[in-house]
Amino acid sequence: MKKLKKNLNELFEKGISFLEQIKPSDKLILLYHNDADGIISATICFIVLKKLRIKVSKILSMGIERFNKNFAHETKNFNFIIILDIPIEKKIKTNKNILIVDHHPTKNLNSKKIVHINPRFIDLEIYQPVSYLIYKNFENVLNIKSLEWLATLGTIADYGFKHCKDLLKKWINVKKKSELLKNKFGKAVNLINSTIYFLGFEKTLKILISSKNLSDLMKNKKIISANKKYGEILKNAEKDFWKTAQKIKNFVIYSELNKKYKELGSFLSTKLASENPNKLIIVVMKNKKYKIHARYEIGKIHVGELMKKCSRGLGRGGGHRESAGASVDKNKISIFRQRLIKEIVRFSK
Repeated sequence: MKKLKKNLNELFEKGISFLEQIKPSDKLILLYHNDADGIISATICFIVLKKLRIKVSKILSMGIERFNKNFAHETKNFNFIIILDIPIEKKIKTNKNILIVDHHPTKNLNSKKIVHINPRFIDLEIYQPVSYLIYKNFENVLNIKSLEWLATLGTIADYGFKHCKDLLKKWINVKKKSELLKNKFGKAVNLINSTIYFLGFEKTLKILISSKNLSDLMKNKKIISANKKYGEILKNAEKDFWKTAQKIKNFVIYSELNKKYKELGSFLSTKLASENPNKLIIVVMKNKKYKIHARYEIGKIHVGELMKKCSRGLGRGGGHRESAGASVDKNKISIFRQRLIKEIVRFSK
């Protein structure tokens, strides 16, 4: 861990140097992944930049596919770019100044123009969500103790545990990863997910930025209202999941759901995995492109590699050991399913 800390501190120093280059006349865009870790890390980053008197001209949430397709268009009017929690799948050809803070297994893009902070460059097995990393990036140069609760919330939302205990132990008493959501922070994660679902990322971001602490966030009337509506929809989605569920070799539960639940895949799979830690949960959302969400809390199979292998030539896939996803064309989902069954059977032997 000492080597990790030393090497990360070197990357953090580059991150600070990146910010020191930004002048009042520059135009900065902040891009973040469209999930809880992404939006919370963007909240921390925005507040810190404001403290440093650095103006953010635009903030935008993006999924991986949208990023790959629209990055050049969305960033054409900006000369400084910050990218949070979005795995970059190929080299970025640009003369712009870019800071990337990420924790997915990706290529190292560090260069004269790009500062790329990712603990995976030091050790592939390190799992530290971006909310944790962005907080650590700034805490040594700025008094941001008031944001520590947000960093904890984002870390828990993305299941950071083993390599984030220095932060977590200040706020929660958890001995096992499966207990991460069984506290007030876990309740707040569900509140954020429901708010994103009903109000969208932009409005949820504003609520997070204006919240003084965890209690203040959880008492927000808009969040409480969204959570009530969300609870019913999630309950129905969960019922439908079990109705169509198929078991593969006793430890894999696979289910395809109607497109009316299309925005719930990530939230539902995470919830089901936390309730069934010994099962590999696979939620497939039907649409023109089938979105696959895979979660396996005990991580006996690297689900990121599994999704990548099963989707090769059919779409795209990948992710972490315990949390991953894929996107496959509608007419190729049967091939994906066949490959998945074959891999699970092979693993079980």
